[in-house]
Amino acid sequence: MLTITDDDVAGVITFAAPTFTVKEGAGPALIKVNRAGGAGGVTVDFTTADGTASAPGDYTAMNPTLSFAAGETSKTIAILIAPGAGREGNETVRLILSNATGRATLGTTNREALLTIVDSDTGPVVAFGAPTFTVAENVAGAMASVTIVRSGSTAAGQSVLFSTADGTATAGVDYAAVTSQPVTFAAGQTIAHGQSADHQQHQHRRQPDGQPRAERRWPQSDSGDRLAGDSGADDPEDDSTVQFRERHLRREGRAAW
Repeated sequence: MLTITDDDVAGVITFAAPTFTVKEGAGPALIKVNRAGGAGGVTVDFTTADGTASAPGDYTAMNPTLSFAAGETSKTIAILIAPGAGREGNETVRLILSNATGRATLGTTNREALLTIVDSDTGPVVAFGAPTFTVAENVAGAMASVTIVRSGSTAAGQSVLFSTADGTATAGVDYAAVTSQPVTFAAGQTIAHGQSADHQQHQHRRQPDGQPRAERRWPQSDSGDRLAGDSGADDPEDDSTVQFRERHLRREGRAAW
């Protein structure tokens, strides 16, 4: 009896790496699939699946069959990446190999891989210009100038909301409150200011000794870029504090604190 041994080994098919990376706006993601130890023609199915990225908003889904000719050892697939639609952070796409034919097999490792789409829309970083701000009490027209500084991107249309909160000072008594006041940066602008509240008036509040507190008037900002402070008669209070808050970042700004 004559036995003919089949030496036409089809090979093992895997992704060239367990992970791939592409940056938004840098063109398609190039994914390499390898065949090792094979000679004849074989095929394998390649599939994309949503990870934290979703098709078609973040990338173009694909499900081709890859055909390796005799002696061919690699294939490269191009996955189209959508332009960024705002600051989303890095996102992922699953890559899957399946259904190898022609007696080829899938590798025990790298039969699946992960594509990371790197967010290119980093946006600016915004912070207060100082950790503390000070204004003198009982000075007519006294105003606390609160600066907000932007670094990184200086594109137009970036804005944040500015608010105050009581520290040891009380809104309506010691200062004029500001709530979710938009602060918008123009193109190229790196420093902006919180806006003041409207003109307020408080009369005849009782002091600890039972006597009426002198009338206080809260001046309105002439520039629209300051926080109103005390004015009026002397008051035997200790120094008071106000907390300034930056919050509720506006999407069009895509900035980060």
